[in-house]
Amino acid sequence: KRESFTAVPDLPTMHKHFRYRQPRYVPMAALLAAIAILGSCGTGSEPDPVATETELSETSLHTINADTQCDREPEENGPTVLLLHGAAYRAETWVESATLQALCEAGVPAVAVDLPGFGLSPSSDQAPEELMADLTGEIGTPVVVVSPSMSGRYGLAWLTGNPDEAAGFVAVAPVGIEAWETPDGFDVPTIGIWGEADAVVPVERGEQFIAQIDGAELQVIAGGDHAVYQSHPDDFNEQLLTFVEGL
Repeated sequence: KRESFTAVPDLPTMHKHFRYRQPRYVPMAALLAAIAILGSCGTGSEPDPVATETELSETSLHTINADTQCDREPEENGPTVLLLHGAAYRAETWVESATLQALCEAGVPAVAVDLPGFGLSPSSDQAPEELMADLTGEIGTPVVVVSPSMSGRYGLAWLTGNPDEAAGFVAVAPVGIEAWETPDGFDVPTIGIWGEADAVVPVERGEQFIAQIDGAELQVIAGGDHAVYQSHPDDFNEQLLTFVEGL
């Protein structure tokens, strides 16, 4: 019985029929960029921030409404929470910390804003107190202003000149508190939410600030950093909601 087989050409013969091709490698930078793009698409399980442009008298600001973060409609009889931000952050920070989602699920109307020159908002020469007056007028007063770190120059300036339009003030280690003086007759409900380990605006400054305001409270979150809403978002959101719902 004869067995059939296929002859394999020797190497010189194969060389005549095949041309060697250099392997093609994808540059690492391009590969990482592709992975980042795919990762940013998400799975649809995370809330998608729906941004809007809020037009003011001298500029426009990039904003995100809380009602984009859950299916619940906000209550109509409560004040709106206006979330400012620190120098290293922007409106989307409040999406990442789930603060907007927590407010939405509680039925609390809220707006996070990119301050001028941050995030997607253009720079503006408008004075902080004037810009805040424009912004709160567009949102509708009274409002609860949440003012972390750098935004103190906006939040405190507005609070000093417009206490009647404030339903509450949430100080999150804002700059400028050491020089702030309580206006006569000031009765805006106020809370300070501080990180215990804040090395930028230490808790002691928060205690001094809160001591100036009748009825104000200071909540110190154990182990929290300067941006306590980022280091301990669940604790921060709980304190914020407790304050807002108690107004």
